[in-house]
Amino acid sequence: NNISSSVLSAELSNYISGRNSQIISVTDLPFEWIRIDNVPLCFTHDITRIPESSFNNQLLSFAINSLMDFRISDDIISKTLVILGTDDEDFVKWHAILFEMAKKGSFIIEICASNDEFLCALERHKPDFLIIDTHGGVDKKTKETFLHMGSDDLTYEFITENKITVPLVFLSACGTAPTYGTFNPIANAFLQCGSKSVTSTYLPVEVDNATMAYIGILNNLDKVSREGRFKNWLEYISYCMRSTFLHRIYAPVVAFKKVDKVLRSEYFNLVQDTLVFSRRKYVFKSAERFLKSLSIRESNALKTKAYEFLYYTNIGRGDLVLFEKYMQNFEKANFKT
Repeated sequence: NNISSSVLSAELSNYISGRNSQIISVTDLPFEWIRIDNVPLCFTHDITRIPESSFNNQLLSFAINSLMDFRISDDIISKTLVILGTDDEDFVKWHAILFEMAKKGSFIIEICASNDEFLCALERHKPDFLIIDTHGGVDKKTKETFLHMGSDDLTYEFITENKITVPLVFLSACGTAPTYGTFNPIANAFLQCGSKSVTSTYLPVEVDNATMAYIGILNNLDKVSREGRFKNWLEYISYCMRSTFLHRIYAPVVAFKKVDKVLRSEYFNLVQDTLVFSRRKYVFKSAERFLKSLSIRESNALKTKAYEFLYYTNIGRGDLVLFEKYMQNFEKANFKT
């Protein structure tokens, strides 16, 4: 609320509220948390940030990287690599599901117990889309964030020294890009090395929620890339993350009340409505009303998980990363010869 009141005038709030466009914000603040009409801005709009302050000049890196064209092919799922960097029980319980999904979905999974194994996996597969599923942490001495890679710490320095370049990155780990009291968050390292878009986290995320979030991305990626449903990566990743708000609220209740066809229909319709800019405020407020209609115990249990979509942040220019199929459809419809 403090950020909202200090950053946005009433005039600008009204302008943004009615403008159906993606937002690029040059800031280190959690711009996604700004609320207009009591709805988080990242629920109504697709938002990406360019980090304002860093040891290295992120704006310069962004300008250079923007000159290199990259489009998402219709076989992006086969160029997707999921790195599993921890053997903690809370993570391992999902592995059987992930490997079964990989067989059907054609994406690649590697379990890495060290930085060297991580580097070898990248060199072997050369992914277009990289998901890293592990623990995140902050070095108390350097104030830099890192990822656990087995027994090693995957650091900003390791990524930049090895020039690890992957166009699209999703970091499923705790606090990999906090905007307070840290320097050189690891998410920025990928951006510096040429990544077009990095999805990271402001705060600690719960293992089950975080895993289900990127499973949702993987589940739909092959279909949307082949059908051209989304124009660019920012649009797709933002849709996936805001949808988790509805999934965490409705899915457990729908599963419990299996015969409630009305509730199932409402749930399905709200998820579809998140695709429509003019409906998103209604969707958010409808979900909140439903949450409040539950018992206090049910509501509190779901609330902590539902709002975790706010913990994620996109950095870079995912708005410039176009889906190849979308562009083909667009050109066919508008430039017929």
